Amino acid sequence: MDASTPASKAQTWALFCIYKKDFRDQHLTYEQASEMIKNAPAKHAVAKENPGATKPKTFKDYMLSDEVVDRLTKKIMSEMGISSVVMNDTSLVKDDGKRYVFLGMGCGFSYIKFDKRSKRAADIVKQSEALKPVVEARIVKKLGSEFIGRLRACGNPIQAHFCQNLNYKSAYNYIVTGYMESVGITKVSVMNWDD
Repeated sequence: MDASTPASKAQTWALFCIYKKDFRDQHLTYEQASEMIKNAPAKHAVAKENPGATKPKTFKDYMLSDEVVDRLTKKIMSEMGISSVVMNDTSLVKDDGKRYVFLGMGCGFSYIKFDKRSKRAADIVKQSEALKPVVEARIVKKLGSEFIGRLRACGNPIQAHFCQNLNYKSAYNYIVTGYMESVGITKVSVMNWDD
């Protein structure tokens, strides 16, 4: 590998797990990421030296962990900070003065692309869909009833964001693929389309 090879998704995910910081926009090279992982804090170094020392989390434990729920909660909160006002199109209807608050980056479609021959990958993707309502119920609890009520009152219920917001759905899928890569599943990626 040459010195300019970028860090892999697996490396940036490992760095996030170790340092609790997103390194994806840091433009790290493969060598830099390897060095950072190698020089990880002591509690992670033990696991690397003796892989049997800590049992890896099951996918369910991982998805329901505070770390993942907090990460998704932060994503939804950042989307709520993006707002615009949608007005009636006066060329089509008489302007009745109605204004609709629109929150988030908008709708889109996101899915996980994986090798269909991999039963393990298919099982994790299936589990990820089944766990979504449970994860989202934990996010709602973290956001609190007052915030959820305000979203509902302005015509943007949180459930609409869970179903339609491309950035949130993409973040959820990247978390799933990060886990998949960490357990050795290759040929996996997140595919996104916006409207």
